[in-house]
Amino acid sequence: MRDVYPGQTRLIMAAGPRFNLAPRCRATPFIFLEGGEVRISTKANSIKDRNPVAKGGLGMDIKVSGSFGI
Repeated sequence: MRDVYPGQTRLIMAAGPRFNLAPRCRATPFIFLEGGEVRISTKANSIKDRNPVAKGGLGMDIKVSGSFGI
């Protein structure tokens, strides 16, 4: 992300597992959990601040046709 605050940049790196649940008709629900770090740097000084980050959520894969999905 750039220009969150003038002269500031952020880099977020996170990874983790994805758990697919039982398919329902043409839809497959899933849950994901990720952990990592966010690095914040500013132009005003050369200090880079590193903080832990955790995120998670749920979603759904929908099969439209044999070779196409959303």
